[in-house]
Amino acid sequence: MKRKLNLLIIVTSLAFLGILITQGYWVKRAIDLKKDLFYNHVNVALNTVSNKMFDHQLVASSQYISSPCNGHLLSEKPIEEILDPAILDSLIRCAFSGLDIGRSYAYAVYSSQDSVFVMGKYADYRTGILNSPHQINLTCLYRPDVYMLSMYIPNTSGLVLKNAAFWMILSAAFSIMVIAGYFYLLSNLLRQKKLSLIKSDFINNITHEFKTPLSTINITGEMLEKQDIISSPEKVGRYARIILDENNRLREQVDHILQLSVLDHEAMNINKKEVSVHSVIRQLLPGFRMYVRDKKGDIRTHLDARPDRVMADKNHFSGILSNIIDNAIKYSPEKPEILISTSNVNGWIEICIRDNGIGIRKENQKQVFKKMYRVPTGDLHDVKGFGIGLHYAKTMTEAHGGKIKLESEPGKGSTFRVYMPVA
Repeated sequence: MKRKLNLLIIVTSLAFLGILITQGYWVKRAIDLKKDLFYNHVNVALNTVSNKMFDHQLVASSQYISSPCNGHLLSEKPIEEILDPAILDSLIRCAFSGLDIGRSYAYAVYSSQDSVFVMGKYADYRTGILNSPHQINLTCLYRPDVYMLSMYIPNTSGLVLKNAAFWMILSAAFSIMVIAGYFYLLSNLLRQKKLSLIKSDFINNITHEFKTPLSTINITGEMLEKQDIISSPEKVGRYARIILDENNRLREQVDHILQLSVLDHEAMNINKKEVSVHSVIRQLLPGFRMYVRDKKGDIRTHLDARPDRVMADKNHFSGILSNIIDNAIKYSPEKPEILISTSNVNGWIEICIRDNGIGIRKENQKQVFKKMYRVPTGDLHDVKGFGIGLHYAKTMTEAHGGKIKLESEPGKGSTFRVYMPVA
């Protein structure tokens, strides 16, 4: 299934990339066609100017014997006496008025033999005019191949793009919408895939965590039915303690699942009252100390916050600290050394819980507070849990107006800092 999904993503991405490349190709083709069309319009306009100048000279003077067909003029007069600069300028403005280029152009009549400029409006565009693709030979007005009329438009590409702007913007807008939609769907697909794996892992954990105590209780119950066990109060007591321990273990697991259920509701029932932070910590310590001492470790405290009272729901606040301490013990496999300290920091009470555990890599630190996320522990497979505790702690801390921070380094333990506003 995983292989098919990855293949589907690759094929879809390649197809999507192909569509974008194809669209880009046709947009470029459309711009090139627009550019060619613009060039044709400019050249047609120049021919129009040349023809009108020829017509004007025929009307204005009877000295010239010329024909557009034979391609030359018999007059020996200088070009300056044949062409009137004012008429030339007027004809050019008239011919180019329909091209929507305003006055952003330069033109000149120059000698093709020595590149000497005769007339025109060219300012600093001499090189552009000489190299312009918009040129015609003034054969009809003077000797063949002697003088050229050249038009230079400085921002040709800009004018072409301006004419194609609407369709380019529309195309870009649709492309961006399609890209955004694709990546949104892809991210959702990957998120759902990840969530599916997390849920699968969660169900496997839950099955294991429930199955073990239930099996133990079942076996213990069967043992208690035997006559030789019933007649021995010592054995009955021992088996009863086993049943009680396993029952407590089951209750803890149910509490974890209930915590998750509470977090799934939009409106969490939080009844805030003034609570002593130190009192809550002292109430939690006996149970955790027994657990830590079984692992030959220790829990130390430095409760220095004065004042130490916050506005909180005592049950939820106790759950916040309990989950963090439990997490610290679970991930300190050898002789856990847990330090719990409190202090006052700029109107906040800081509750610091430090352990000497395996630590958390930097890339995993942002993930640890997510629902059902469990930190990879390498070869360590005996760490139990559902990945709910730290998610519950963070969500509830923020619901109380507080914040939680994590400092950790692999092999050097972790430090969780819970900040609650002073009451």
